[in-house]
Amino acid sequence: MAFKNVIVVGATGHLGPHIISALLSTSAFSVSILSRQPSSKFGPQITVHPIDDSYSHHLLIAAFKDKDAVINLLPCYFSQDVPRIKKVVDAAAEAGVKRIIPGEFGCDTQDDEVLEAIPAFASKREVIGYLREKEAEGLSWTAIVTGGFFDGVIKNNLHGFSLPARTATIYTPGGYRPISYTTLSTVGLAVASVLSHPDLARFANTYTYVHSVRASQEQILSALEKATGEEWETKAADAREVRENGLARLKTGDWGGLAEVVVGGLYSGVEGMDFARTRGGVVNGELGLVEEENLEHLVKRLVKD
Repeated sequence: MAFKNVIVVGATGHLGPHIISALLSTSAFSVSILSRQPSSKFGPQITVHPIDDSYSHHLLIAAFKDKDAVINLLPCYFSQDVPRIKKVVDAAAEAGVKRIIPGEFGCDTQDDEVLEAIPAFASKREVIGYLREKEAEGLSWTAIVTGGFFDGVIKNNLHGFSLPARTATIYTPGGYRPISYTTLSTVGLAVASVLSHPDLARFANTYTYVHSVRASQEQILSALEKATGEEWETKAADAREVRENGLARLKTGDWGGLAEVVVGGLYSGVEGMDFARTRGGVVNGELGLVEEENLEHLVKRLVKD
């Protein structure tokens, strides 16, 4: 039976609009959202189900009634994020939801080396472990692994690149190795394709890998210089030192250290950051996605947007 009725939890973040847009681009889905605030952001075709700050069980059950799939976009970077997500999972199982898409989007948390590099993502693996326990209750899951969001790499002064300042920090040792990135729009298309795939069992209870491009920081810098028509100022930084500084900040309660942990871990040289080299590669073709975008064309488009 196809997944028709889909509800998005945490839809108002940076990823939610792209997923909802992809779902609405086909007539296959009836889409609703769970929100703590009334919202007309997504238009009259989206039903908004209310939820309180504590994510009360009865409100979750009411929202998930007759839903085929739940897409969870709640943040999951720290251990304190997990109990709220478990509430969502419990309610989905009890309400008879068939599939949940957890907030796995990002690095491959089933890879031990990746988790060692970015220990903050251990909370995501804990959620997957909890979902495995719920399989016996009829709730399936698909963890979509995307790598870093490429839009943010180019436009939001993340991952060492500052478009306004025309500066780049190249992290060693991993900044010279290609890793996987996915645009937000492609993440949305991947979610819609998984939920509308003719063989619904194909991606049940598994990690699913997609990417838009695989590129090194050096290659991205070259594409940025071509797109802007300017030579950028560059400097080097040790990814391991950046990561350790971020971990130290987190230990003091400075949550701003998370960005350093992620960037330092991402460019630490761990092979699992490149999906073309791990666990059978990406499934873009199977999901009807472009196998890999042209890096220079993609960077040029994002610079102009």
